[in-house]
Amino acid sequence: MDIPANIWFNPALAARRKANALTLEDHVLIAAACVIAGLFPDSKVDIGNRTSGVKPPELGVNLYGQTNRQMLADTSQYSFSLEITYVPADASDRAEINHALFLLLSLDRLDSDIGTFRFRDKKADTTDSLGHVTGTVAVTELTELTDDDAPVIQEADSIIQKAETEVNP
Repeated sequence: MDIPANIWFNPALAARRKANALTLEDHVLIAAACVIAGLFPDSKVDIGNRTSGVKPPELGVNLYGQTNRQMLADTSQYSFSLEITYVPADASDRAEINHALFLLLSLDRLDSDIGTFRFRDKKADTTDSLGHVTGTVAVTELTELTDDDAPVIQEADSIIQKAETEVNP
């Protein structure tokens, strides 16, 4: 995946990216940042909580919540609550903020190296002269068994066989 030049990675995410150890939530954040960077090519898009050194107009992409629901057959359902913050060039220009919010509310498909995510249930507001868009990205992950899981499976098989012989002698 091509990463636009106007994306800034926080140090921890940059280290995971360099080590090729990105997590599912990292992929969600990077996918969102890439789409946003395309919508706002002249603005920096910051992944992470940067509280100083912001040079408007700038956008921030963060997660403010995560849930996980374990399902059967090694399936997990994740829900990531995504927040996008727009820092306008002119904090008193409501038209600039509202236009940015309108563009951000149009986000839908977030393409990544591991697939396409959908950005749903979006809401926008303006607080303290900053534009905020929130929404959710739901992801289902299937864990594939590896050779490392074989001892667990073999132990389970022996327990099941023992139980079957006790029930059906």
